[in-house]
Amino acid sequence: MDAGAEYLATEVLAPLREGKSVHTHRWDWHEDLFLAGDQVQPAGLIVVEGCGAISQASRPLLDAAVWLEAVESIRHTRAITRDGDETWWRGWRDQEDAFYARERSQQLADFTLGPDVGVDELLSLLREARG
Repeated sequence: MDAGAEYLATEVLAPLREGKSVHTHRWDWHEDLFLAGDQVQPAGLIVVEGCGAISQASRPLLDAAVWLEAVESIRHTRAITRDGDETWWRGWRDQEDAFYARERSQQLADFTLGPDVGVDELLSLLREARG
């Protein structure tokens, strides 16, 4: 997770902020390797999602950060459905816990989206922030 967060900040977000296009890669959980992703141009709105997207290194490069809150049972079910098994789950959860505690990801977010905050409220807050 640490390597992915560093990659996002240094190889994707920083070059985009400098006006450069980037070629991304994505992790294939089933093959246990990186695959080619997409070419991203430094224009318009760019949305980055995923564990580790909000870190001390990435936050200065983001216009807004949204923390998505979900109970572990829902996250676990979604991960198993997406990836097909849970052999990696406990180790991943340990990495997440350590990363979020160290990076203070939730505290770095501008907004939290979860059980108590709906999409409509978030959109309203974003509109207010844009002025």
